[in-house]
Amino acid sequence: MSGVDADDWDIVVSTVPVTEPEVTDLLRAAGPDVVLAAVSQVPSEVEALREVAGDRRWAVITPEVMARTCGSVTRWWQPGAARFTVAEPLGGEIAQTLFGGERWAARGSVSSSLLSAAAAMPIVAALQAADFDFGNSRRALRSGAAAADEAGRAVAAAAGVDEPRSVNPVIMGVMLRALRVLAPFDVAEYFREHFGSHTRQTMTMLDDWIALARAHDLPAEALVTLRTDLSHATAMSSQRTNSAES
Repeated sequence: MSGVDADDWDIVVSTVPVTEPEVTDLLRAAGPDVVLAAVSQVPSEVEALREVAGDRRWAVITPEVMARTCGSVTRWWQPGAARFTVAEPLGGEIAQTLFGGERWAARGSVSSSLLSAAAAMPIVAALQAADFDFGNSRRALRSGAAAADEAGRAVAAAAGVDEPRSVNPVIMGVMLRALRVLAPFDVAEYFREHFGSHTRQTMTMLDDWIALARAHDLPAEALVTLRTDLSHATAMSSQRTNSAES
């Protein structure tokens, strides 16, 4: 990114971790009126964005669509009313400035964005540890829900907001079945491709939630177990891939 001048840009949006040195340097070099944004719900990355931004405006952007490429065709699906959510520390000024009254650009708080990830991503991590076997997902949903409860309490404590409702594995199972029926592509394959390529980010999330829980004297046993299970499953998957290629 050397030679890039972001001083006169309206907004800089990073889709890679803000903690990467080149990204940090680019954001620090941006002018005082440039909006800094990251596509991330990783607590440590959001905190890094907050620190880099300083007095400048900043936001967290979360895509709300699912997209999958098969051959030369890319299909995308918008499950809800929004295509993405712009979460910012104060009000909805950034979303309003950039997108006006567009209904497909939802607004939210940074804490709500982090709590949303804390509710969903442990479920995804547990499913990944079970190789996304949706036909036999009850155990994964139970362990993922237990970890999601711990993650939610940890994020809420760090943000100084009310604890979220407990994640119900039965409801998550119903939602997963509905997703498989409604999505215009194979959801299991989508999860394997998309989240399988973001395992490092998922691990960082788990590490952050564990650290936040311990910092606030909260339970983290389910999160620790889930991280161990995902690490083991990832190692086994890599071994199978290497064996197949040799």
